[in-house]
Amino acid sequence: MLLGAAKDVRPAAEAISAALAQGPIQLLFVCTHNSRRSQLSEAIAAHRLRNDARITVRSCGTEQTACHPSTAQALEDLGWEVRDLGQGRFHVHMDETNCTLHSKTLDEVPRDLPIVAMMTCAEADEACPAIVGAVARIPWRYPDPKTADGTPDSRATYRTVAEAIARDLDALYLELKLTP
Repeated sequence: MLLGAAKDVRPAAEAISAALAQGPIQLLFVCTHNSRRSQLSEAIAAHRLRNDARITVRSCGTEQTACHPSTAQALEDLGWEVRDLGQGRFHVHMDETNCTLHSKTLDEVPRDLPIVAMMTCAEADEACPAIVGAVARIPWRYPDPKTADGTPDSRATYRTVAEAIARDLDALYLELKLTP
């Protein structure tokens, strides 16, 4: 699996900073099925931003499925406490961060705050031409770990993607002058 280099976080930091200058925002991670990359991003970002009340972290997909069990396993491998709630729903906890990960569509995203959309997969970026309420749209694409489903490399692949997301989010928060 080729992850490529770390993201250039400056465009995302500039978009988030500009949006925050107007008031609170929601940071929305969008992927096709909202089952893997966007769920990992939601949990990790919620943890990194837990002390910043100006930013609400959410995720969604262009289609609704379920949070994949390997996504929860990858978070557990990174030190999260995970509880399977059944039907593709997982409660994850680390420090003061509590999230219930489950697949949601773009239609279910509240429009209570301006949105900075982080597009975590190419398919969603291409299939989702408009996000109502978005003040910025940032392509932050990651390879889909589902390509390893059912193989001996599955767990390592999911963890590698989760670690890449965490690395890029840490760099983003440092660029924003936030403490990860």
